[in-house]
Amino acid sequence: MNLTGYIGRKTIGISEHIIGMHALIFLMFKLAFKRLDAEDKRKARKETANQIYHTAIGGLPIILSASLIFGGALVFQFIQISHQYDIGNLAILLICRELGPIMTAFIIIMRSASSMTLEITYLNALGRFNSIIKAKKNPLALICFPKFVGMTISFICLTIIFNMIAIVGSYIVILMVTETQSNDFLSQIAASFTLNDIIVAFIKPVCFGIATATICIFRGFKNHKRRNRIFANASGSAVESFFYCIIINVVISIHYYV
Repeated sequence: MNLTGYIGRKTIGISEHIIGMHALIFLMFKLAFKRLDAEDKRKARKETANQIYHTAIGGLPIILSASLIFGGALVFQFIQISHQYDIGNLAILLICRELGPIMTAFIIIMRSASSMTLEITYLNALGRFNSIIKAKKNPLALICFPKFVGMTISFICLTIIFNMIAIVGSYIVILMVTETQSNDFLSQIAASFTLNDIIVAFIKPVCFGIATATICIFRGFKNHKRRNRIFANASGSAVESFFYCIIINVVISIHYYV
């Protein structure tokens, strides 16, 4: 095998993949301004609601339990090395700024990324998109864009819930383990929470949702001759989504906090 040729083909393939995803993002934002008739608008809203239900409502029990345990365990581990008057700042730093959003993204991606990719793959294979095109409709506007919006909304809502419940978990641990009063801890939280935290708490899940939805949709349109490649592609969408979420998390954190 020619190593130079192999590297070149891989580089071209990766470049085409990245360019294709950016083109898809641009198309999704363009579809946000597309006007639909009443019937198509109803179908699009139903598809968005279904995506929110399966991603956000379906993942809510896991998010609630995981965030409560995560918040309590995280603060408990660091409580020995942090002075009690820094606990509120520590909770904001570890939960709301950094680990909370990425943990939420990990849970959502593991639950929903592969299934979303498989759904689009099978809709494409069964000719659903072709039938919509034959009816002179835009399948991206009726199916893909609603899923794109639903996934992004789910990321925003579940990240906010995760952060809030994780702080509750840390609050419970602090009251049980330390001598810090409840009012002291709440005042520390309020003093540590800045405008940048509010901005980041919104921007991170939005970017995570956009990246994950784009990867799932883009991979869903890939044609595979062998069935095992379909499932490998679906699992690959979860890995790729989490990889990009980590990169986005680092870039945003450096921009706002360094």
